[in-house]
Amino acid sequence: MRRTVVSRSVADLEEIAGGLLENAGVLYPGATGHLLAQRAIEDAEPDFLSELDGVLRMRYFTAVLRRIRKEAKREKNTSGWLFGPIRELAADLPAKIPVGKGLTVDLDEAYYTDFKLYIIELNRKSEIRNRKRVAAAKKLMALWPARSRGRGGAGLTLAQVDAKKAGFAE
Repeated sequence: MRRTVVSRSVADLEEIAGGLLENAGVLYPGATGHLLAQRAIEDAEPDFLSELDGVLRMRYFTAVLRRIRKEAKREKNTSGWLFGPIRELAADLPAKIPVGKGLTVDLDEAYYTDFKLYIIELNRKSEIRNRKRVAAAKKLMALWPARSRGRGGAGLTLAQVDAKKAGFAE
C-alpha cells in the first residue's frame, strides 16, 4: 500500500528549494541555471525530493485534467452550430456571456445588442486574455444581417443568424 502523506506545504518546499539554489550559487559562482539546478538536486535530501516529486506530479496531472476538460467543454460549445465561421468563433466564447452586473445570456439566445454589452463588459476588465473574446464577438456581430440587429420584433438571436447563414431559415 502506498503512502501519500505530505508533511510540508508547497510554500515550505519552495523555501527549501530556494535555499538549496542559493547554496549552489555560493558554491558554484558563475554557473549556469541548469548546472545550479543539478547541484541543488544532488545536495537535496531524499525525503525532500520525494515530497517535491509528489507535489509536481499532482500539479502536472491536475493541469492535464484541466486541459482535457477545457477541450471537452469547447467541443460541446461548438457542436451545435451549423455555419462554419460561427462554429469557429463560438469556440472562443463562453456558453453564457455576461451582459451586465450579474446578468448572463446563453450564447445561442444572444442578440446583437447583447454582444455590444458583452464587449463593454470585457473592455471594463481590460485583461489581455479578453482580446481574443472581443475579436470573436466583433466578428460574430459582423455576420448579423443589417436590418435585424435590434432586440425584440426585428432582432435575431445568434442561433437564428446561424440557421440563416447555413441556409436553413429565410
